[in-house]
Amino acid sequence: SVLGAAFALAGYVLNAVVIARAIDFQTYEVTNFISVYQGVFLERLQNTFGSILMLFGYIPEKGFLSLRGAVTLSAFVLLAGCFLLVARTGKLLGKPEREDGEGQGEDVCLELRRFLRIFLIVAFALNTFVFVFTTSTIVPRYYLTVLQFIPPLLAVYYEEEKLPLDRVLVGCVLCLCLLLSTTKCVFSFITTDKNADKRAVCEFLQEEGYHFGYATYWNGNIMTELTNGAVEVANIHRLDQLDYFYWSSPKKYYEASGEGKTFLLLSREEQEQYADEPVVMEGREVYADDAYVVYHFDSIDQFQDYREAALEQ
Repeated sequence: SVLGAAFALAGYVLNAVVIARAIDFQTYEVTNFISVYQGVFLERLQNTFGSILMLFGYIPEKGFLSLRGAVTLSAFVLLAGCFLLVARTGKLLGKPEREDGEGQGEDVCLELRRFLRIFLIVAFALNTFVFVFTTSTIVPRYYLTVLQFIPPLLAVYYEEEKLPLDRVLVGCVLCLCLLLSTTKCVFSFITTDKNADKRAVCEFLQEEGYHFGYATYWNGNIMTELTNGAVEVANIHRLDQLDYFYWSSPKKYYEASGEGKTFLLLSREEQEQYADEPVVMEGREVYADDAYVVYHFDSIDQFQDYREAALEQ
């Protein structure tokens, strides 16, 4: 509709004009179509399907006869259930006459329910097209903006479905899958701390009064989160060039300068791989454990000098 197009345009302008001034994010202006040969298409298709499965709970490389294996099987059940839900609600909403005798055009609620279903289908198809045929990054959580319409459609199903057995079976299967997933999540939270190796270095940075530093992407944002923002970390893309990786972080990080002390945090693997780089050789090591190493620099400007030299090479 015209109103829908207007709101979509307004949202795009808000992102491009207002939000983009504070945070960098991927836009369609820098997204290209892929090469549909030499296996690229099949790889994108495989990654897209895999992302959908993982969003529903698929856990790779885990035992078939285990709790995680059961959760993985439930992912297939939930995915199949979503397609069946869309098909079944289409049949239920496609009846020419409602039980109360009102025609299609007179039932506003019916039209809204049909719109919800069509919107879900179109949004899913559009996202899948973008993930498969463009260079856009594929991450399972990117489908959340589409799958959030599944619960409302499930409510529509329960309002429209008149077969008691079908309603009970759907509810039982859904509850079983959710119970398995919840049990697995609770078990993982109780038994595993996936950030255990990061807590010691976070405590060191806070105790030593570091407020800003640098690290590669997968070690940067998590440090900021674990310190509740007390230590802000800018993302480095390639350590041999020290170029920035602007994704998912405020732009102010990459405009920082001054005399305040700063640091470069490296994993042990990164330290070994880039041991001969000037920024590593000349930085002063102030912390090291089995997982991470921290190099001290007297000021942000000093670190920037190494960065400029690396970019010029």
